[in-house]
Amino acid sequence: MRCMQLRRSLSFLFLRKQTLDGTEGDASLDSLARTATLPSQIALRVVSEMMLDGGLPFQVGSSVDYSQLEAAVGLLSNILDSVQAMHDVRDVSRSIYQRLCVINQRISDGVADNIDKTLAKDAIQTLVVRLFMTAISDSAERLSPVYSSARPLDNWLNIT
Repeated sequence: MRCMQLRRSLSFLFLRKQTLDGTEGDASLDSLARTATLPSQIALRVVSEMMLDGGLPFQVGSSVDYSQLEAAVGLLSNILDSVQAMHDVRDVSRSIYQRLCVINQRISDGVADNIDKTLAKDAIQTLVVRLFMTAISDSAERLSPVYSSARPLDNWLNIT
C-alpha cells in the first residue's frame, strides 16, 4: 500500500513540476516525495484543474512534443490508480475523462506516420478506456446483457 502511495505521489510531483515550468523533475522532488504523500482525492482534483487550465503537457497543437504528452499520460495513469478515490470524486474523474477525450480527438493520426504521435494517442486511448470502465460507467450497466430488452429467440423465430 505504501508503494502505491509513493508511486502516486511521485507521479503527481513530476507531473506538477512538468506543468509549472516545462522541465523534468529534479533532486528536490526526491526529498519531497520521501516526506509527502498526498491523498488520492486531492491529487485528482489538482490534476483536473491543471488539465482544465491547459497545462503544458496536455496542450495539443502544431508544436506539441508527443513524447512529452505520452510521458504525462503515463504519469496521469499512475495517479489514477486508486479506484476508490475515483469513485469518491466522480465529478473530477468525469472531467478528467472528458478532457482526455478532447485531447484524443484533437490528435489526428490517420496514417500513423509519426510514431511519437501514435504512441501518445494509444496511451490516451488506453487510459480513457480504463477510466471509463473503472470510474465513469456503472458496473451494473456494464455487466447487463446488451440485448436485455430484446425478445426471446422464440419470438424472433415466430415459433408458436
